[in-house]
Amino acid sequence: VHVDLMKRPSWYLAFGGGTVPVIEFPSGFRYGESHAIMELLNDLNDKKLSSKDPYEEAKMREFISLGSQVGLYMF
Repeated sequence: VHVDLMKRPSWYLAFGGGTVPVIEFPSGFRYGESHAIMELLNDLNDKKLSSKDPYEEAKMREFISLGSQVGLYMF
């Protein structure tokens, strides 16, 4: 669903607290933190979404950390 981040509709604020992104599972469980969503999806998929190489995994974590810091200044 496309949501205009500058004019978040009330249903979206009620749905996920207004965070971006937000994910909802069939059970009704909702979560809205980018890094944690990625780790959760990786865990639910037997670590198939990340590298088996610990050095590559470390590079991914570094990139995610940088993205989280930069993202604070985008909106």
